[in-house]
Amino acid sequence: MSMANFTAAHRAALSLLSDEIVAVRKGVEIAAADIPGPGGAAARLMVERPGKMVRPLLVGLVHRSLGGAGGKACSDAASLVEVIHLSTLLHDDVIDEAAMRRGAPSAAFAVGNAAAVLGGDALVVRAIDASNRISGAALERTLYALHRLVTGELVQLKDRTDITITAARAREVATLKTGALMRLCAELGALTAGRSLEEAVKLGEVFEGLGVAFQVVDDLLDLTGDEATVGKAVGKDLTQGTISYPVALALDHAPLHRRALGRAYCDKAGEVRIGKLVQHALVRTNALALSLQVVERELGPVTSLIAGLQPSVARDTLQSVCAAMGLRGS
Repeated sequence: MSMANFTAAHRAALSLLSDEIVAVRKGVEIAAADIPGPGGAAARLMVERPGKMVRPLLVGLVHRSLGGAGGKACSDAASLVEVIHLSTLLHDDVIDEAAMRRGAPSAAFAVGNAAAVLGGDALVVRAIDASNRISGAALERTLYALHRLVTGELVQLKDRTDITITAARAREVATLKTGALMRLCAELGALTAGRSLEEAVKLGEVFEGLGVAFQVVDDLLDLTGDEATVGKAVGKDLTQGTISYPVALALDHAPLHRRALGRAYCDKAGEVRIGKLVQHALVRTNALALSLQVVERELGPVTSLIAGLQPSVARDTLQSVCAAMGLRGS
């Protein structure tokens, strides 16, 4: 997958929202600064390795596309979303026993699982407090997003090595796990732009599809990427028994491979055997190409909604960022 379109859109968004991103980085640093002990060390380790800031950018772009003028409420909302995102990365690395994150040792590996869990918990508490200081509606949507996000993680954990998982089930998990935070980005962007709670919720419902598209691309990268590009071990999800959307789609069309993969998990087969089984199923069913079609389909309602907004530089930038989600490299 080419990164060119995403890189250009990302740079345009960073340029447009340069003041907001400076405020977000400061807000995230403040959120982690006073967390005590090893948990604080874990949180600050994540803060010191900033990612692409996709979620804060979405908050700011939605905000401005709806007529918002920026300011503290917008940057505070963008910061709290990034704080939640960092907390999920800390927790994910414990759950997945991941040694690498963003091209460096994960916090769980560097300071221990207990510190990573508690550091992530502390960041969540700070995000909830920040949402409450914005408005009651912002708090409501933040709690709703956290509920859905945690539910998605629990469902995915329960479903590990369950080879009966269908593509529809995998999409449901993506909607909960990744769609929840993308939805919150849109909702907080709308609320801080002065839109009603009802308007924000309707917008958020559409942006869940952006989260699904984002997750499917992540799944594809886990299957086809390299560690240098992705920033974490490639293929580990599969070895641990997580049936991602592309794999579930392949197994839906290859029942013999589904049974073979089930036997491999029962036998506690290694990475090589499991990898070969899945790669053969992916090739035979053309699941990778079909998954990219799903990404485009999920993005359709989002880009259509954005196209209907009042023309502005922010709207055009938001459109470019969302449309390029399926082309990103990490």
